[in-house]
Amino acid sequence: MIRQFGVAAVAVALSFSSAHASDAVSSPFGLDTGQDVSRGKMPMAPVHMAPAMAPAQDWSGPYLAFGVSHTQTTYSSNTAFEPANARGTGVSLILGYNLQHENLVYGAEVMGNVDHISGTGTDCGLGPTFTCRSSVKNYLAARVRVGYALGDTLVFGTLGLASDMQDQTIRDGGVRVAQGKARHNGPVIGIGVEHAIDDRWGLRGDLEHYRLGTRNYDLAVPGPTSIGTRHNAARFSIVNRF
Repeated sequence: MIRQFGVAAVAVALSFSSAHASDAVSSPFGLDTGQDVSRGKMPMAPVHMAPAMAPAQDWSGPYLAFGVSHTQTTYSSNTAFEPANARGTGVSLILGYNLQHENLVYGAEVMGNVDHISGTGTDCGLGPTFTCRSSVKNYLAARVRVGYALGDTLVFGTLGLASDMQDQTIRDGGVRVAQGKARHNGPVIGIGVEHAIDDRWGLRGDLEHYRLGTRNYDLAVPGPTSIGTRHNAARFSIVNRF
């Protein structure tokens, strides 16, 4: 009887020990982890959220730029006549529209430059008693613009067509002996950079090269002459995006 009771007590003790072991897991070093893995519950690692990226500058939409320019003009001719090189300052207005795809910015613009570009020379290839005067009266351009945005700065290039009105006057001993006017047309190419001050205002700088082709001038002295023109211009503008 006593032996049967002892066997039963040992069985109960073993059963209780097995049930308790299934509810707790000890670490390999004998420490209680305190985690209940028998029900599939595991500790969660902390989640760190990446900081939000600052939005890129939005260059899209219409813009208007008011600027000042400095232009230098050189000439070539097919006769002995050597037109005087010209230079001068002016004011300009640019109206354009940008589209944007990620960092690529592209669009079109028109530019008008009101200026007083002129130059005078002596001899002019005609003789020591001769003087000559060259002048450019304003110029216009229509062009495309393609650029790459680097945050608040846009680096760009321009390509288009330009037109201006020019005048050549020749004097001998102070007396006007020849005068001619012609409209010159040709391509213009440029590079530039624009920096956004805020969402509406910016500063812009352009370097431009114009090759306005050759036109015929009906000059009494030295006779009919073909004259070619090149402009190099630097422009600084204040830009308003609206």
